[in-house]
Amino acid sequence: MVRVTDAADDPFDRALAALLAPLAEAILARGLPLPAVTEALKSALVAAALRADGETASDSRVSLRTGIHRKDVKRLRTAEAPKPTSLGAAAMAASHWAVGPGWQDASGAPRVLSRAEFDAMLRETRADMAPGTVLALLEEQGTVEALEGGGLRLAARALVPKAGTPEQVAAYAATLAPHLAAATHNLTAPPGTPRHYDRALRYSHLSAAALAELEALARARAQAALEDLDSRARALQDREGAARGHFVFGAYILPRPGPEERTEEDGT
Repeated sequence: MVRVTDAADDPFDRALAALLAPLAEAILARGLPLPAVTEALKSALVAAALRADGETASDSRVSLRTGIHRKDVKRLRTAEAPKPTSLGAAAMAASHWAVGPGWQDASGAPRVLSRAEFDAMLRETRADMAPGTVLALLEEQGTVEALEGGGLRLAARALVPKAGTPEQVAAYAATLAPHLAAATHNLTAPPGTPRHYDRALRYSHLSAAALAELEALARARAQAALEDLDSRARALQDREGAARGHFVFGAYILPRPGPEERTEEDGT
């Protein structure tokens, strides 16, 4: 791990403020009180210290590394881990239904499934969740529609949680945490260690029309890349189902319109 000896000159202080700015907006929007934020930070620091020094590190060692009192360290390291959500299983179900072999009709559209067929389709994804739990979430989020005859129709080809729901919060974490983990590895890994791919394209002098054109193009290209990798990853997982490796690929787009340009009629 790279260690900075002079904290006063560490540029990470400024970087941290920038990284925390959007998190602070989310914290305020969700109405999370400061004690809860502090507790989450303490828990994350303790977990990071244990990853760095090993699970057998003493409470005193972790306290020294983090600045957290030993009593808090002991409490946090024995706290119950958060229960997994059904979000990942539901997302895999929607994706497999949309493009997995055998679940589309002659035109390539996702077939209407019976409940038994849905359960069979979900088993193919190797999701570790009860089919009823996954189906309930998909229906709640509007991704699956229950038809009058008892069939199930895929109403959206991907699970996009509704705004403000616990599922959207889970997706927020599931999307951002791996990206930040990849970037943190690149920042802290020793010289010579392989780096994760982490690139972004930035332009800052674009009109609203140019932003709209670029956003549409980026959405189309990113969706195509996601679907292509999804198809290949599914084939590999079917072939190597006993393996336990994880792979994450993501994309984000952030158009930010600038101040409206004033015309000569406005006095410029």
